[in-house]
Amino acid sequence: MKTLKKISVRLFLFVLFFMSPTNVFAGSAEATKYINTVYALMLCEQGSTLSTCTFPLVLRTTPSGTDMDIGSVNAGAAAGSYGNLNVLKPGVTYTYGQVVLDRTFQVAGSDGSCQTNASGSTGSATDMADGKAGSGTSELQTVEAPDSTGNGDAMNSTANTNESTSGDAAAGTLANGDSYMKFRWKLAKSYTYDGKRVPQMKIAFDLSTAINFNGTCGSDDDLNAGITPASPSITNTIE
Repeated sequence: MKTLKKISVRLFLFVLFFMSPTNVFAGSAEATKYINTVYALMLCEQGSTLSTCTFPLVLRTTPSGTDMDIGSVNAGAAAGSYGNLNVLKPGVTYTYGQVVLDRTFQVAGSDGSCQTNASGSTGSATDMADGKAGSGTSELQTVEAPDSTGNGDAMNSTANTNESTSGDAAAGTLANGDSYMKFRWKLAKSYTYDGKRVPQMKIAFDLSTAINFNGTCGSDDDLNAGITPASPSITNTIE
């Protein structure tokens, strides 16, 4: 059964990256918990693309990070406390969004035969987290988006927790040594602020394919087997 969480908020738009399964034996499964640390949220002006956020407008930065669990029933309340749409510029059209995230996630779930393992090894940039046999969905495990290329134009790693692009990896690359990542997305519809009313953002998360189980369950095979984060299916609008 799909888990669909619809959230209507004034101040926050939260979008996560997509990490493809790394081999043909991989499968995706539902996440019952999905926690990440957010450092900055911004909107991008007209002329932006999946690979470039043009003239980013920062809605909020938190240098020490803010944890978000979009698997929580309180996700809407947490999301509502982040960001500030009062900074929108009248007459400016926004077409994309961008978020700065930690590359480390905490997730819980199972694909029916393999599950997250609270006492198992944690993931790193060069080693996937090791799951264990079972169908339990409550054990929280730390996983990481590993060093890799070819991840699509919408994401890249960074050493910055704000809008700065200094030293950023190329689009589609998660580089060794970078602790954070940027993800960009196209808004469902471009939005031009009229300067009169603060708009409302609406977002829905579908967590039914938000964890990747790669290779043989429990195998200590570095980047060929283990658990990695995947992306929720996300729908968002600004009205």
